[in-house]
Amino acid sequence: MKRILKVVLVISLFSFILLSVFQYSALNIDYFENKFEENNTDRVTGISEEKLLDISKEIIRYLEGDRKDLLIEIGDEKGYVFGDREVKHMEDVEKLFRIGFFIKNVFLTVSILSFFILKFYYKEKLKTSLIAGGIIFSLILAAIGVIIVFNFNKAFIIFHEILFDNDLWILNPKEDVLIQMLPSNFFSDLGFLIVKRYIIILIIIIVSLLMVPKIKTR
Repeated sequence: MKRILKVVLVISLFSFILLSVFQYSALNIDYFENKFEENNTDRVTGISEEKLLDISKEIIRYLEGDRKDLLIEIGDEKGYVFGDREVKHMEDVEKLFRIGFFIKNVFLTVSILSFFILKFYYKEKLKTSLIAGGIIFSLILAAIGVIIVFNFNKAFIIFHEILFDNDLWILNPKEDVLIQMLPSNFFSDLGFLIVKRYIIILIIIIVSLLMVPKIKTR
């Protein structure tokens, strides 16, 4: 039972950290702004950078559950920024984020419960398990990151085919504002950023644990 709980603790804790890093990175307006400047998105879309940031903030609010739809008006002109296909695709994306938030909270709850059971009921020393788990997760994620970087387009397509049961994610870069705002390098660079931040956090955790001679139990 103790071994099972240790495995549960490691998986739930480091999965929670990964989802937290993903959430922070993917819903960070500063990242949107940096990519817009890098990609000259205002020229590509014909929308001012200020308006692009306003639209991005609404996208973030929508994905966080603070907005009911993505029917964002263009401005003084009539019409909306995103067409029906883009709006419907983002509805699917929002559902995935909602599921992700729920799973993240489940991982947090499970990791806390398993930690306290191991620490205070079984009087287990968890230092070795956490270090080993951190190293394993770092290596796995680094390997996945390398594979994705060198085969991003294929991985991107497979990712969408697995997660979505429709083809609404296939957009026209000449007409659809959503893909003009968020081209492939937006996601490839985001993936690299998430992997980098996650590994840095795991390294900090591992080093911190190594600096502690022993996790004492009562």
